[in-house]
Amino acid sequence: MSLSGSFPNIVGGFKRVYFPALFLLGLPLTALATPLSGRIDEILKKHHLDRGKIALKIVHLADGAIWYDKNSELLLSPASVAKLTTAQAAMKILRPDFSFKTEFYSQGEPAAGVIQNLWIKGYGDPFFVTESLDVVVKGFQNLGIREIQGNIYADETFYDHEHPFTYLSDDRGKNYLIETGPLVFNFNTVEMIVQPGGQVGKPALLSLKHPTRYVSLQNRVKTKGRRQPVISTERRGDVVVVRGTIPIKIRETSIREMVSEPALFLATSVWEALQLTGITFQGKIVREAIPPEAKLIWTYHSPPLKELISSLGKFSNNFSAEQIFKSLGAFQLGPPATMKKGQEVLQRYLASLGITEPGVYLENGSGLSKSSRLSANHLMKVLSDIYDSPWRDDFISSLSVAGVDGTIERKLGGALRGRVFAKTGSLRKVSTLAGYINHTQGPVAFVFLFNDYPGSKEKINRVMQRILEEVLKETVEMKG
Repeated sequence: MSLSGSFPNIVGGFKRVYFPALFLLGLPLTALATPLSGRIDEILKKHHLDRGKIALKIVHLADGAIWYDKNSELLLSPASVAKLTTAQAAMKILRPDFSFKTEFYSQGEPAAGVIQNLWIKGYGDPFFVTESLDVVVKGFQNLGIREIQGNIYADETFYDHEHPFTYLSDDRGKNYLIETGPLVFNFNTVEMIVQPGGQVGKPALLSLKHPTRYVSLQNRVKTKGRRQPVISTERRGDVVVVRGTIPIKIRETSIREMVSEPALFLATSVWEALQLTGITFQGKIVREAIPPEAKLIWTYHSPPLKELISSLGKFSNNFSAEQIFKSLGAFQLGPPATMKKGQEVLQRYLASLGITEPGVYLENGSGLSKSSRLSANHLMKVLSDIYDSPWRDDFISSLSVAGVDGTIERKLGGALRGRVFAKTGSLRKVSTLAGYINHTQGPVAFVFLFNDYPGSKEKINRVMQRILEEVLKETVEMKG
C-alpha cells in the first residue's frame, strides 16, 4: 500500500507541502548506520544521558528507514505524549466529524411559551463553555420559550460516580485533580481576576471573570511591593477562599479553582444565561434522571472532534483528555462511562496496532500517571497509524508547532521553527516528545522518552532541540 498526502505547515498560513509516503505499517525494518547516529550518540554522551531510562526512535516516513534507534523496546512513562493515543483512538472510533451532544428535555412541547420542568442530559462534552451558552440561548429563543415552570434537573447518568477524579500525586505531594462528568462547564473551573488595591497594605480587588451565583469568594489577598504575585486558593463547598499577595505595580493576574458538583454548576450557568434574556424560572436546580415521559425539545452540539483534539495536542489539556477518555469507553462499551471502560478501549486500540506485550498499560487518557507504560516502538506505531489515516492533516495540524504555538512555541526554535509538529510530555523527572519533522527529504517521525534522568528538565529540552537540529541536517539516498 502506498500513500500520497500533505504535511501541514502553518507558518505564514495553512500552506500545504506535498511529499510521497511509502511507509508500510508492520514492515520489519532495521536501523541504518549513518553519521546521524554517531552525532546523536555524542549529544547523549556529552550530557550523561547515554545510559539509563531513555528511549529514542527516528523513522524516515518516505521509505520506512530507521534513522536512529536506542532502547526503543523499553517500557517507560510516556507522560502527556499518551494523549496521542487517546486522540487517535477517539478519531478512529468516533470519527473526525463526531460532536458531543447536550440534550434538553421537558414534560412536553412548549405551550404558549411555557415548558413544564427542564432536564439537561450530558454525554461528556469537554468544551461546553461560556460561548456555548449563547448557542443554547438562541435555541430556546427559537423555540419561543418564555417561562420554565417546575424545576431544572441535571441528568448525570451517562457517567458513573465511583471514580470522578483521575489524579497524579508525585513524590513532592503535588496533586493534579481532574473531576470528570457528563455535564461540565468551563472545564469545571471558575476563573478569578485579582487586581492590586489602591496602595501597599490594602486588600486586593477580587472578582469572577464570568460572574455566577454558584460560587462565592472570600478575599484574603493583600497588596504588596514584591515583584511577583503569590496566590493560593482553597475550596470550601461553594465558597472559594483566595489568599496571598499581589504587587502594587502589576495590572492584574488570574487564577482558576475547580468547582464541586459540576453538573449543578452547568445547570446553574444555563439558567443564568436564560434569565438574562427574560426567561423566568422560580424552581430549584437539582440532580435527577430524565423520566420516560419527558420529550426531547432541543440538542446542543459541540464543535467536531477534529477541532477538539487541538486542546490535547497544542495545549495538553488534561481535563479534555480525561473527558474524551471516559466518554469513549461509554460510546464503545455502553454507559455508564467508567475509568475501566476507558482503559479497555485504549488497550483494544493498541492491540489493533499489534501492541499486546505484557506491561503495556495506560491508566488514564491524559498521561498524568507514572503507572502508564509504553515504549518508543509503541508510540512510533501510533504516529504511523496517524500518518496513515485519512485525517492525517487534521491531526498533525492539531499538534504544537515549534516556535509558533502550543507547548513548544518557546521550547523549540531556530531552524526548527515551523518544521516540527509534536506533543510534549512532562512529569517529575519525565520529559517526552513525539511527533513529525517537515524534512526536506520527506516527513520524519520521532519519539523521545526520558525517564529518571540526571539534571534539569531544561537540560533535556536543550538536548531534544540539538537532536532535532541534527535530524534536519541529515541527508540520505532515498530507497526506490
